[in-house]
Amino acid sequence: MILSMQIHDTLSEDWARIQNYLGNAYFDRIVGDHIENIEIAISAHKKSLSIFTHKTSPEDWAIGQMNLANAYRIRLKGDYSENIEQAIVTYKKALKVFTYKTFPEKWAATQNNLAAAYNNRIDGDREKNIEQAIVTYKKALKVFTYKTFPERWAMTRHNLGIAYHFRIQGNRTDNLRLAATNYFQALEVYTSEEFPQQWASSQFHLVNVCSEFYADNPAFKEFTISGYLRVLETYTREALPEHWAMTQHNLATTYTKYNNVEQAISCYQKALEIYTKDNFPLDCLKSASNLGNLYFFTKQWFKTISSYRLAIDVIENSRNVVISDRRRQEIIAESIQVFANITQSHIELNQIDQALIYAERSKARNVTELLASRELYPKGDVDPEDIEKLKELRRRIPTLDRQLQVLEQSNRNDTNPLTQQAREQISAELKQARIELDKVLEKIKPIDPTFTLTQTVQPITFGDIQDLLDDQTAIVEWYITSEKTFAFLITKNQTQPILHTVKTETIAGAVQQYLELYDQTKRFTDSSAKEELEAVWINLREALQLDQILEQLQQFNLTKLILIPHRSLHFLPLHALPLVDDSCLLDKFPAGVSYAPSCQLLQVLERQEKPTNKDHFFAIKNPTEDLLFSELEVEAVSDYFQEVDILDRDNASETNFRTHTNLEKISHLHFSCHGTFNFQSPLNSALLLNKTANEEDNRLTLAEIFELNLPNCRLVTLSACETGITDLSSLGDEYIGLPSGFIYAGASAVISSLWPVNDLATAILLIKTYQNLKQDSLHVAVALNQAQQWMRTLTPEKGQAFIDSITPIVQRRLPEKKVQLFLISLKGVLLKPESDYRHPYYWAAFTVVGI
Repeated sequence: MILSMQIHDTLSEDWARIQNYLGNAYFDRIVGDHIENIEIAISAHKKSLSIFTHKTSPEDWAIGQMNLANAYRIRLKGDYSENIEQAIVTYKKALKVFTYKTFPEKWAATQNNLAAAYNNRIDGDREKNIEQAIVTYKKALKVFTYKTFPERWAMTRHNLGIAYHFRIQGNRTDNLRLAATNYFQALEVYTSEEFPQQWASSQFHLVNVCSEFYADNPAFKEFTISGYLRVLETYTREALPEHWAMTQHNLATTYTKYNNVEQAISCYQKALEIYTKDNFPLDCLKSASNLGNLYFFTKQWFKTISSYRLAIDVIENSRNVVISDRRRQEIIAESIQVFANITQSHIELNQIDQALIYAERSKARNVTELLASRELYPKGDVDPEDIEKLKELRRRIPTLDRQLQVLEQSNRNDTNPLTQQAREQISAELKQARIELDKVLEKIKPIDPTFTLTQTVQPITFGDIQDLLDDQTAIVEWYITSEKTFAFLITKNQTQPILHTVKTETIAGAVQQYLELYDQTKRFTDSSAKEELEAVWINLREALQLDQILEQLQQFNLTKLILIPHRSLHFLPLHALPLVDDSCLLDKFPAGVSYAPSCQLLQVLERQEKPTNKDHFFAIKNPTEDLLFSELEVEAVSDYFQEVDILDRDNASETNFRTHTNLEKISHLHFSCHGTFNFQSPLNSALLLNKTANEEDNRLTLAEIFELNLPNCRLVTLSACETGITDLSSLGDEYIGLPSGFIYAGASAVISSLWPVNDLATAILLIKTYQNLKQDSLHVAVALNQAQQWMRTLTPEKGQAFIDSITPIVQRRLPEKKVQLFLISLKGVLLKPESDYRHPYYWAAFTVVGI
């Protein structure tokens, strides 16, 4: 109102001062939209600075810079990290005028605010930012002393305590001691009578520090508990609900530490009255998980399940929560225990079908985690408006979530009603945005069901799983927890899965022995490995109790088996492990033994409709020019198809493959090349292609494979080294090898290998597989299994018949010199009375994933 009466003279210093006052008023405004108020405050301060300059009005200019920096520091619009950087730059401008000598009080106030900005800084090194905050708070204390500015001194001591509390550099014990000292000093001024909220905040942080510092000292039990209870006299549910919940959570953690289970349960329940999955998802996850752990410990199974279900709701939606990589890894680790415990709880209640469902959800969740950083988009005929809406929501949800986290962090260190109001507003907007995202994904799901699986967890029921089976097919799905490993045996007409339980310790020992042999023999390539493999595999079979599992399945007269491993079991050739009667699973199931990452992905594959009358073969052939028999393999296989595309050697580059016009026509995709698995970063696992001058690398990575569109592809063959390996060191539960990427890209089945096999043996096995597939019209799994059976029982007669069958093909397709070379090589290995290729090393590495 004052401003409207003022003559708008852009040269008027009075007008500029009023703009500054107006900015401060909007900064402190309680009514209206808090976010917009801050934007108006920034605009007003900028207007004042269009008049006040460093030269003409240094003090007014510095005041304007400090006020503008204050607004940037709490600004929620735009990128938060950029706002903090702008605040730091602007505080430093103010300090050009506000020096210790000339304006000591304003200098100290600016230093304190600058330190707060460093403490909240996202850019740069977190450790260095905290150190900078500590240095800057200490500068403020040169002016803000106990005698001259007691309230500001206490505020700075409190802030310095927080910085030491979360300090990374230095000795942890020393940092906790310094944090406690500063909180104690703040409490000399912050009494519960004069400054109740500030007192409660310092008291709360002090108790937190002492709880950690004296964690092993029972003498501090009463101090910690009584300290939190005193804080709750100020942090009431009515006045400060978030702070009340935060204190209840910490009090519950303390009660748990001292085995006061009933009190701990009560406090977690109270915290969850405020910490809902929509408004405080990460806090809800912590409290619900901890509450579930207490119920699990006391064997209250129904209550355990109820608490863990709440935690799982948060876990399964964590893709849409903006969190640091470190926190995401913590959530992954936390979720493994939650899913393991809820699975076991259902087993304790004899609800085996429900246990299986949560084992499945555990695996499905990890795919969304793996792809959280990828901007994948749906494939197929999706409405462009839905794509644009998806893009817009992907921008809006992280922005709103980041704003909410900033406000929550701010609100925990102060009790400003403006912050609470803004938090409620953004929380409502975020909830609505997530509802809109769910609607968009639901519209996309019928067109591209695999895309939906990469974005959200889609639970599957036991009935859905049984619908995948016929009367002669069974699924064995393993699920590993810290103490027990469960094998769920599923057939078409059971009311419940059959459960087979083994100690995880037993399996872990056998798997470790296998992995040590794998490592010590250079991935089984040393001759010594072939001698030791059988004994190691027998140990694995005994540890997994495969013979006992087969006994339980005998009653169903099965001909086909689908194996769904878990974690390290993905690394094992389960189909080839020798059974007690010297057979293996291949002998027991004539309709095939195949693998799958999960039942949920099997369901997606079953629902895919692919034309079976269109065969288009596409091959990558020897791109690194060091696989002698790649040409034999690709040329022999391609002869079974009428439509063929082959990218050979120099032409077999990543760009030529990904931009090829026939990708969406492919029915059979064949990679005869090298492959690598990256244990530390699975998405960087890759097939190695040829590198052109315009390409950065020659790697077709798992991350890039997920983005391919192969709508008509019935089979991908990865004739490469270790293409089937999964991430053994991952905290996650899902299958994340290269085959899973091709399945998500649209392939129905993938043939891949678990260890390096020499290229001649690989060529022979895969040519035989395609002969079975095309000449005899066998299913993929049966075609591979029969090729493996053929190789493990190889005789000179069988070898000669194979040579006779492919000789006309290679003579027709290859130069005479190469024909002679290849035929001589084939005779050398296939016509031996006792062929080396009968050993499992040569045939057992290959598996079929999918249907």
